[in-house]
Amino acid sequence: MLLLMELRIFNSFEMIIIVFGLPGTGKTYFSQRLHLSTDVRHLNTDKIRAQLSKKGEYDYQTKNLIYNELIKEARMTLGQGRDVIIDGTFHKKSRRNRIRHLAEEMNHQVFFIEMLAEEESIRKRLSVNRDHSEAGFDVYLKLKEEADPFTGEHLTLWSDSDPVDKMITKAKAYINEHRTDQ
Repeated sequence: MLLLMELRIFNSFEMIIIVFGLPGTGKTYFSQRLHLSTDVRHLNTDKIRAQLSKKGEYDYQTKNLIYNELIKEARMTLGQGRDVIIDGTFHKKSRRNRIRHLAEEMNHQVFFIEMLAEEESIRKRLSVNRDHSEAGFDVYLKLKEEADPFTGEHLTLWSDSDPVDKMITKAKAYINEHRTDQ
C-alpha cells in the first residue's frame, strides 16, 4: 500500500520540486537519487551551464542565461505532463520567485527542499573534482555572503547527518503532507 501511495505522489501530480542550497551541500547527489526513486525529471543548473558551453562563467548575465534555460526546460517538461526536480543554488529570492510564478502560471504546486551541511563537510566536498560543478570553497563563501534568506514553507535536510534513503523518505513524506490535491 505504501509503495502505491509513493508512486501516486510522484505520478503526474503536477508539481515542481526545488532542491536548493549553497555549493557542496549535497543538492545534486540528493536530487539524482530522488529522481531515480520517483522517475520525476531532474534538471540541474551545472549541467545546463555545460550544455550552453558556459563553464567557468559566473557573471550576472550568464547566471540569468542559465536560469532562463532552466525555466524554459522546466516549462517544456511540465507542459508534457511530467513533474520536475530542479537542482540549483537558488540563493537569490528573485530566482526562487521565478519558479513560484511558473508554478502559478501552470497551476502546479511547488515544494522547496533546502540542503544544508556543516562547513567542514562542505570544505571537504568542494576540495575534490565533481562532474559538472567547478565551485570551490571560495565560491561557497561568496554565495553564502550574497544569499537572500529563505522565508516560507520548506523542508530542510542535512546531507552530512542523514543517509540519502532517509532524506528521500523525509522528502516524500513532506510532499505528501503538504499536497493540496488530496
